[in-house]
Amino acid sequence: MGKVLIIDDEPDITTVLQAALEMEGHQVQTANSGMYGLVLLEEGFQPDVVLLDLNMPGMGGTVFLEEADSRGYGRFPVIWLTGAVSGSSDMICDGRYQRVIAKPFDLIALLETVDQMLETATSQSLP
Repeated sequence: MGKVLIIDDEPDITTVLQAALEMEGHQVQTANSGMYGLVLLEEGFQPDVVLLDLNMPGMGGTVFLEEADSRGYGRFPVIWLTGAVSGSSDMICDGRYQRVIAKPFDLIALLETVDQMLETATSQSLP
């Protein structure tokens, strides 16, 4: 199973996602802001995938990624969680695989997306 970092300022979302992902066997850390997400990375948590809210007070998702990159915390796949779009889509941006999922989201579909991204990341890291 994988290491998942959830960064979202809505406690109900982080609580539900954390419980569901841990039931699936994943190691999960949560942060209620981009700044606290950076603290977790600084403390050594190395996520295999990040579930990231695009719009948060203080430090939003895009600034979090810029800071994580500039501090050398590695490049991890990102699942954007946002109410700013409808539907979902895949993209590659700055060499990082990203998926955009609109809130409210289907929890089962989101869990399947996490599993797919972890599987892809694992297969790409094999020699």
